[in-house]
Amino acid sequence: MPGERPGSSAWQFASVLAAERCQWRCAGCGYPEDLEVHHKLPLCFGGTSEPDNLVLLCRICHDKEHRSKRSEKMRFDPCQKHLIRDD
Repeated sequence: MPGERPGSSAWQFASVLAAERCQWRCAGCGYPEDLEVHHKLPLCFGGTSEPDNLVLLCRICHDKEHRSKRSEKMRFDPCQKHLIRDD
């Protein structure tokens, strides 16, 4: 499952486990609709699709997460095409 991409059955299973852990609410604000699964540590930075690396976020919180400075010192470039590590 480490490199599983959205759409696979392993991804769907891990997503449901993450959603159940979050009680089908956004982990950021508690909103129960427009939910999306988010990789806490992106695959391109060595993250996995294991349930412990997944969190459920509403669309607004998910957008904020991708636009804000991350605690792992990662951010998206202005075009939102790739991640940049600020070392």
